[in-house]
Amino acid sequence: DFSGDAVITNARFDGYNNEFSFRSEDLPGSGFVVGFALQAGSDYSTFSFDYDADLRDGFVRHTARLVLRLIF
Repeated sequence: DFSGDAVITNARFDGYNNEFSFRSEDLPGSGFVVGFALQAGSDYSTFSFDYDADLRDGFVRHTARLVLRLIF
């Protein structure tokens, strides 16, 4: 995403013989990344919820994460 050059990734799923390719230029080059996070905690624990969205023309990716950390 940073270099500006086309990158080709070849992959296949475990147990299948069909290989597929994903070219970086298949994704729109510009867009927005938005997100927010909520955190709460005490001396012995923290809880957080993070959400991000990658918004491009014809492409949207949502990422969410819940994290609970405990100190023993």
